[in-house]
Amino acid sequence: ELQPAKHEHHEADDAAPVEDRRAATPFLKEMAMDAQKTISRMMGVAQLLKHKQGAKEQAQLVQQLTANGRRLGNTIRDLSDIDSLVTGIISLELRNTDLESLIRRVLEESGIQSEQDVRVEIEPVSIAVDRTRTEQIIQALLRSAGDRTPEGKTITVRLIRDKGGALIVVEDAESSAEISLSPMVRRLAEVQGGWAKVAPRDGGGAAFQVFLPAGGPGGTPPGEPVEGDQPVEEVKDEPNHWVQAEQALVRELRELSQGKAK
Repeated sequence: ELQPAKHEHHEADDAAPVEDRRAATPFLKEMAMDAQKTISRMMGVAQLLKHKQGAKEQAQLVQQLTANGRRLGNTIRDLSDIDSLVTGIISLELRNTDLESLIRRVLEESGIQSEQDVRVEIEPVSIAVDRTRTEQIIQALLRSAGDRTPEGKTITVRLIRDKGGALIVVEDAESSAEISLSPMVRRLAEVQGGWAKVAPRDGGGAAFQVFLPAGGPGGTPPGEPVEGDQPVEEVKDEPNHWVQAEQALVRELRELSQGKAK
């Protein structure tokens, strides 16, 4: 007589998916909140564009709109590959990057300078990092600082050449050093061979610090081959390219508002 097959159920079979979900939760929460804020900012900028006639004002708003669109695209990409964030197995594209120009551009695009008193203390630093992931780190640090700091209060952004890499610091007098660090910032620093932490700020408040080594994990010096013996190329922001793109979009928006677009 045939006996029904026995199915042995192991608790470990259920435990693994549960653990995976728990590990992903902090990242999912942060990305969902970031996406919501980014969409809200894009909608706000789009509304402002309807009422701005000056080309310079429109170009600034289009720059913010473009930056937020790029940020939203990065968030969607990370959401679609959440396992990589959870495990820390993230593919890096290391290139020599001018961190000074990168930070200044992200600051300008963030709009934070119109709401808070932002002080910038930056040293010229160019090292091999993953540019997109580093931009995400800077964006997250500035967004968090802006959320925590009352309007008109001071936020200080520092870039310091450190041993074997660079130290990025965003600090304010309003935050507590006991506040938890963004899991995204921590993970994106760690996958590049660096670290992220919160430290007490002199005079009160907190300093959010991120160290990135030159050349990512393993510390390959800038200018030497990385990742498959491919040469490390110097990557700088290209303001002329962005200005031309923004001016073209401003012209198109103006034509649409005047009913001339085909």
